[in-house]
Amino acid sequence: MVAPMTVPGIQMLDYAVMIGVSLLLLPFLMTGLRLGRLEGCILLAAYVSYLFVLWPK
Repeated sequence: MVAPMTVPGIQMLDYAVMIGVSLLLLPFLMTGLRLGRLEGCILLAAYVSYLFVLWPK
């Protein structure tokens, strides 16, 4: 019925990033339920950093 889902290709880093970004969004959205330029730039920088870590060397 209910069992943990296993998805090949998702690593612990991906889970940590998903949880971290979700927690990062909470204070951003508590300040008026809108993302401003500063918050958008912070999220974009986090995304670019994440892609840089994942990029094969």
